[in-house]
Amino acid sequence: MIARTSGTCALGRVALSFAALAMLAGGASTAQAQVRGADTAIVMPEQTNVPMPPPVLSVSVTGASDYIFRGVSQTENGPAVFAGAKINYDHFYVAAGGENVDFRNGIDVEYDLSAGWASSLAGFDVDVGAIRYGYIGAHDFGRLYRSHLVASAKLGF
Repeated sequence: MIARTSGTCALGRVALSFAALAMLAGGASTAQAQVRGADTAIVMPEQTNVPMPPPVLSVSVTGASDYIFRGVSQTENGPAVFAGAKINYDHFYVAAGGENVDFRNGIDVEYDLSAGWASSLAGFDVDVGAIRYGYIGAHDFGRLYRSHLVASAKLGF
């Protein structure tokens, strides 16, 4: 099953900001200054061009006999299909997914969007991101659309 994931234009801007920051950090270099009397010379260290690994795309499709969320069937006890895609670049990720639902009100598709940063720090697996989920065709934006900022850390033994 696909985790609850989602996003808006603001989430897209956050994801682009994260990607731009990752590219800038990957291309940064340092300079050292030496003082020779009244002259100042910049000595650049020898650059080693280590290419960043390319972005990684993963896709998934899963089926289930029923889509149950918090004890309530989202498909009127019918089968569900979940599909999603995720792009990882360095420690950043952006994901989108969707699944069928049946609320007997004309809403048939749920979408999930997420973006964030995940890494290991001091022995902890850390993940900080934003999630948005909603329903295509829904008109009650306050109740049917949700956005969350999330953070998690776990220590592996």
